[in-house]
This record gives sequence, C-alpha cells and structure tokens, in this order.
Amino acid sequence: MKALTLTLLLLLSITCLTLIKEIKAQCYDYTNALDISVRTPIACNIVNNIKGQTPPSPVASPPPPSSSPLSAASLPPSSSLPLSSSLTSPSSLPPPSSSLTPSPSSSLTTSSSPLPSASVSPPASSPAANVTNNFIINYKCEIETNQELCTKAQQSIEKVCEILSSNLNLITNIDVDVTLSNLCPTNANQPCSELGGATFARTMELLDDDNVIREYPTTLVKQFDCERHYEFGDVDIRAVFNGGNATSLWFEGDPQITSDQKDFRLIVLKEFIGALGVQTSLIEQPIFVNVTPKVLTPQLTLTSENGGGLEFKGFKEYAFDKYIVFRGNQIQLVNENIKSLDDFAKVPDNIFKDQQDFVTKFVQSQQIGVAQNMANVSVTQFTLGFQPRGSKSADDTIILETSLNPYQNGVSINNFDASVYAATDDFLMTSPITSGKTLEDSMGKFPSPLGSKLISLLETLGYPTKQLPNNDFKVCNIPSPSPSPSSPSTTVTTAITASVTTQVTTTVPVVVTTTIQQDDTSVVQTQTQNIVTQVASVSHRVVTTVVVVDAPPSQPTSSPTSPFQEGFGSSSSSFKINQNNFISIIFIILIVCILLL
Repeated sequence: MKALTLTLLLLLSITCLTLIKEIKAQCYDYTNALDISVRTPIACNIVNNIKGQTPPSPVASPPPPSSSPLSAASLPPSSSLPLSSSLTSPSSLPPPSSSLTPSPSSSLTTSSSPLPSASVSPPASSPAANVTNNFIINYKCEIETNQELCTKAQQSIEKVCEILSSNLNLITNIDVDVTLSNLCPTNANQPCSELGGATFARTMELLDDDNVIREYPTTLVKQFDCERHYEFGDVDIRAVFNGGNATSLWFEGDPQITSDQKDFRLIVLKEFIGALGVQTSLIEQPIFVNVTPKVLTPQLTLTSENGGGLEFKGFKEYAFDKYIVFRGNQIQLVNENIKSLDDFAKVPDNIFKDQQDFVTKFVQSQQIGVAQNMANVSVTQFTLGFQPRGSKSADDTIILETSLNPYQNGVSINNFDASVYAATDDFLMTSPITSGKTLEDSMGKFPSPLGSKLISLLETLGYPTKQLPNNDFKVCNIPSPSPSPSSPSTTVTTAITASVTTQVTTTVPVVVTTTIQQDDTSVVQTQTQNIVTQVASVSHRVVTTVVVVDAPPSQPTSSPTSPFQEGFGSSSSSFKINQNNFISIIFIILIVCILLL
C-alpha cells in the first residue's frame, strides 16, 4: 500500500510541476517610429488581467511621473535605410530598407470625430506626460530654439487624442511616446518632404478565430479585456514628427493656411490611426528588391543563428490583413490565397546560409507565384478591398488604394481609393494629405474626421466605438509557442525518499535519476535516462529525484476556435492545452496500479 501511495504521489508531483511552468509566447517590439522594419522578436510572459482600472477624466489631469521619452538619439541604429513613411510624397520616397525583418512603414489614415477644445499642458522641451482622455501622452520637443512651435505641436497632438477618444469607447488607456524633431536633410539644398510617422510599439501573436496566427497591436489587445494576456510594454504607440521645416506646417491660431502648408493635426491623426492597427503587413520586402517580377509578402522574420546562417521564422499577417479581399464577381479572402506561403521552408528546413541563399530558394519555390500575383494585383486599381465583419453585400466593401504603380510601402493598401472617397466623409483615408486645407475645411459639413467606413473598419478589428460601445468581438487565444532548442530549459526539481519495492516501465517527458544506496554506504548503482524505466525489485532505500524540463509544446489544434474563448484565461482552454499531458499522466497511473496489484 505504501508503494502505491508513493508512486501516485510521485506522478502527481510530476503533473503539478508540469502544469505550473511559466508560459511564454511570441511578441514583437517595434523600436523606431519611422521604420517599422526595425522590430525585435521577444518572448512575452502571459499575465492575469488587472481589473478595476479607473479611466482618466476627460480633462487633462496633472502629469504623472514621466516615463523615459522616445528621442531620436535613443532610437536603435538600423543597419539599413529606413522604409519611407507614408507621410512622404510619392516622388520623394527613398528605396526600401535591406533590413532582415522588413515590414511596411506606418500609413496615414484618417478619421472623423467632433473637435472638442483641447486642454493644453505647458510647453516642453523636456519630457512631459499628460493624460488626455484615454491617451497618456509622453511628449518631447527637440526643437529647443522654437518653444512656440513646441507648444503648438503639443496642443495639436492633444486635440488628435481628444478626437480619437470622442469616437472610440476605449476601456483601457493607450500610452503614446511622441517626439518633435528635425528630420530634414543636413544639406539645406535638398528638399525636406519628410513629415514623420507613428507605429505600434508592440504586437502580439494571437490565434485568430479562423485558426491563423496574426500579430495584434497592444492598443487593440488592451480593449479586448482578456482574462489573461501578454504583458504590455511601457509604450503602445511610438511617434516622431518633423519640426525642422516649420513653415510647411499649419496650426490652429495661425494666419490663413497657404497652398504649400499641411494641417499638423491631419498628419498626426492619420499616423495615430495607422498605429492603432489600420495597416497591412503586405509590402515589397527589401530583401527581394532585385527579384523580377516584383513580389509582395506579409511580414518576414529572419534571425541570425548562433552558429552562423539565418533562421526563417515565417511570414506573419497583421490583424488588418484578415479582412482584405479580392474584389470581383465573387469576393475571395486574400488570406485564402497567401496562406500557402506558410508551406515554404518549414522546420527543420528553415536554416539558410545567408540572405542570398534564402532569396534563391524562395524564388525557386512554388510559393514565388503567389507572391508575384499579390504584387501584380496590388498595383491594379479596384482589385482589393476591406470587408467589414457582418457585411451583407459587395457595396459594403471598402475599396483600398491599389492605383499606385510602383507599389508604395505604407501607402498602398493601407489607404482608401482616392477616386472613390476623396469627396466623402472618409476623405482622410485617402492619400496624400491635401495641402492648403485645414481639418475643418476638409470636413465641411461632416460631423467628424473619422468617416463611416473607417468607423466600421475599426469596429471590425475589435475596437469599441461610441456607436458600438459593447463590441463583443475579441481575440484572446494565445498560441502554443514554437519549440526553441537553443533556449535553456527551465527546470523544477523535487525529491521523494522512502523504502519501496516495485517495477515501473513507461514513457513520460521527464528525466528521472535513481540512486540506490544500501546501509547508508557508498553508491551502488545510478541510473539516468530520458524515460522512467525499470527499477529492480529490491528492498532498499530509493531516492528518486524528478526533474521536470520544458518539453516542446504541442502545436495549435486545427479545430475551429471561438473568437470569444479566453485562451489560457478559461478552464476549458487550459484543459485543451494540457489535455495531452493529462491523458499521459492518467495512463501512467493506470499502468503503475496494475503492476502493483
């Protein structure tokens, strides 16, 4: 009976230790507001949601302690030229970056919302954190010689946050780092067309309700209010805007706008909307710049191997890409077409000598045709659209910008077709930003700069709005992390000492070290194997040390998953993730009981 009790205790210890292992999953940190290709894959902890957060007052409250600001000097260096911002005029777009993990630059988008009066904070040449409705703004002005410009820019940024808050029913604050800097070329003879940019600071891989793993920005995940979620960073949106050419910018209170000036609020508003997730991962990857015909793929991640070479970690879509469709007689999801890209270079055939080796093998693969077809349709007008959730007809499809040839990263697909929407309430979603018109001029009789199509798009992504305050769409399913052989194993050790005579033969993912000692003398025999194996039938003192190691997790199941399922946050989800281990443990217990009878 003692033997049975000991064995059951041992196996239950294994079960408990296995289930309490720390859970980590995949996130990406975007560290440069002007170059979305500068991103770092990181392993995120999964944490419990903190309930009961009090939303800020609509009026700006006293500044909380300032977090570390984003400044041009603090941006990590890139090994390549940054991708052009969608704020740059088409004629001045620089060549794409050669970064290993390229991705689109942030797009300018637009919105519609009433223009409440802004609550202004003191000007800042140093960091200053403000709470404007649901946005916590950490603002820094690096144009120290023009404090008036610093103040005007800050007021415009606060006004934009009020516009967004008056249209969105945000349930969690969004942290924004904004820097006003001089982004003009050092050569004064060169034109200064750069306006700046904004992007999400962190994205998280979530298993969508169509069983596709996509990157979701923290700005959106915060509104899902999941029971458990990835840990959030200190910043949700990073933004850098150009104050080096102040005469090209117009601010509220300035004299009448001139034909060569742009309303600074329009610039900030479009960039912030892009940073909320109105952005496609489909770009012309810099690594394929010399490939002809052109290719278009989702976000590409290549990482350096410790022993040399590159590891391909797949193509990843953004949340926005889920709803992109081919327009025509019969609407087809783009995702259904490009998902075959996932068949390229699967583990263990995902290691390449260098970039050229990767490009050569991709060009020779079957997937090259899919990527070339996407490049072709993306420069053919009226071919792509955004299909809002719950659409009842093709008329509900938003026609995306595909008339630009060559393709412009950060502009194409991210914007609405200008020939269709420029004169509508969705004027801001068209490109480029109109010079010589203030925000109010462009709005005319429209009640808000966030148009009806844009509102439906944001609701489709999952944002609650004033029109749909209780948006019940959410994505909380956290996929099992991929095996990482190079990362060290987390170990938990326990030990049980007793007198036992038994025999066990089975296989479980643990390491068992059995040391047999007799009469407190020297070690007689030590057995260490990767499975629990035979222990001779002897009556000695047996010290059994159980070491639970991180075993490769099972891959996500292919069965449909409800979008409302709370991932690790519900007992049903936890059971699904751990059911294989649980079944194995039950089987082991049954075998042991039979052997002991």
